[in-house]
Amino acid sequence: MIGFDFLAQTVNTVEEQRQVNIIKAKLAKNTSIRQYNDKDHIVLYTLTTTAKSKDVSLLSIKHQQKMAFDLGGID
Repeated sequence: MIGFDFLAQTVNTVEEQRQVNIIKAKLAKNTSIRQYNDKDHIVLYTLTTTAKSKDVSLLSIKHQQKMAFDLGGID
């Protein structure tokens, strides 16, 4: 569980909150989206925790120079 909860960040607009709510509704139970920042890269991944396992799915790796993740098409 490295990094922080991506969807727990403060949102600044109603549209951002709407997008966060859509994403949360689509996530499986016990699943979070996490963001890990290292010196050069940003890693976005899902973490699903069950009684028997923890499953990690890589969503994106970006260089720090490309700070935005494309969350379009979530609707």
